[in-house]
Amino acid sequence: MSLISRAAAPPTPRADQSPFRAPGISRYLNGWMAHYRLCTSEVVPELGVINAHVRRRLRAIIVRQKKRSRFLYRHLLARKVSRKAAAGTAYCGKGSWPKSNRPGMTKAYPPAWFRERMVSLRTRWSELNTPRATDQLVPSGMWLEKG
Repeated sequence: MSLISRAAAPPTPRADQSPFRAPGISRYLNGWMAHYRLCTSEVVPELGVINAHVRRRLRAIIVRQKKRSRFLYRHLLARKVSRKAAAGTAYCGKGSWPKSNRPGMTKAYPPAWFRERMVSLRTRWSELNTPRATDQLVPSGMWLEKG
């Protein structure tokens, strides 16, 4: 193929234009539920911390995909973020991880945005670990009183 025909060739279409593939993320998190399902109810608040970390990691991937600060700035403006918050995020001079937790990114991609696109570990744990009827009928320690 000549140099001219390669330069004139149309760009390769992307299979998925979204920042990440939510079905793949949800399938991955559902796979982890086989592990976390064994946890007791005392550990459930920690699942919220893991959810927050996954959301921040995905925001960092979005920041890294924009490559340059001005592209991130334009992207945040398109997501209806104020000019001040978008500029503060895009031009903060830090890496993708600190930028992912700036107000501009959290306004552009709030937790509600992720709720529509990926499974929550905490809610999935609640679905899989419904209270048993015996736990609801017998108060704890009642079987110990006889004796």
